[in-house]
Amino acid sequence: MGTSKSNRIRNAGAWLLAVLALICLVAAVGCGGGSPGSPESEAPGTDGDNGGDNGTGDDGGDDGTGGDGPPPSPIGDITASQSTVGHAETVELTVSRSGSAEAPVEFFWSASVGSISGIGDTVDWTSPSSNGEATISVFASDASGATGTASTTITVDAGDLGVVITEAGG
Repeated sequence: MGTSKSNRIRNAGAWLLAVLALICLVAAVGCGGGSPGSPESEAPGTDGDNGGDNGTGDDGGDDGTGGDGPPPSPIGDITASQSTVGHAETVELTVSRSGSAEAPVEFFWSASVGSISGIGDTVDWTSPSSNGEATISVFASDASGATGTASTTITVDAGDLGVVITEAGG
């Protein structure tokens, strides 16, 4: 009786090893076995660029025509009313829109120095009280998931800010 039980345990162990080996084999070979983008891991009928050109030579790209690429940016460039300003001066900034003018777009403005007031595609930036360059940026996103960024640089220059110190009583 002890021998029969021992044989069953041995047979169960061999069976378990065979099942594990089969699982490993299927995982290594049956699921592609190659790295992403290699022919072994592609679904049948694709051409390797995930665009699926169906023999037309056009893989869809990111030209906004329905390919697999990201949607086009909802914004263009920033236009500033001035490129050089003095201290505490206000500059109007406008970002151009691209794509559908009716599509709702959210704008998120930021500045390396100075302050921004307003919302939307046109805001005011007030320069700081020190000379230097300011970078003003806007991030935009729309309901379709399209995003874009734009930046501009404005120089703050109030001329010579040197201080003259004179000795008293001399």
